[in-house]
Amino acid sequence: MTKQIVIKLNEKKFRPLINKLKASERISKSDSEIVGKILFGAHMLMSEKLPELDNKTRIEYLMKKRDATFEQGILYMSELYAKFIKTGKLPF
Repeated sequence: MTKQIVIKLNEKKFRPLINKLKASERISKSDSEIVGKILFGAHMLMSEKLPELDNKTRIEYLMKKRDATFEQGILYMSELYAKFIKTGKLPF
């Protein structure tokens, strides 16, 4: 597939979600800013260790609460993402 076709397919799948995010008062109206905020949030979830969470990252803390490992959490999210890419529907 050419790069343009892949971009169009991804845009078709992600457009409803991006529009939903744009409708929120707290999210920017720009697609690139939305992506930037999401990447920043994901980075913070996985990298910032917080004293109030026993020096764990947010994702480590959440996985401990679910009695799961970080790796299990990543695999679960990857499975949800794969289902979204395949169907174009949010899993929740």
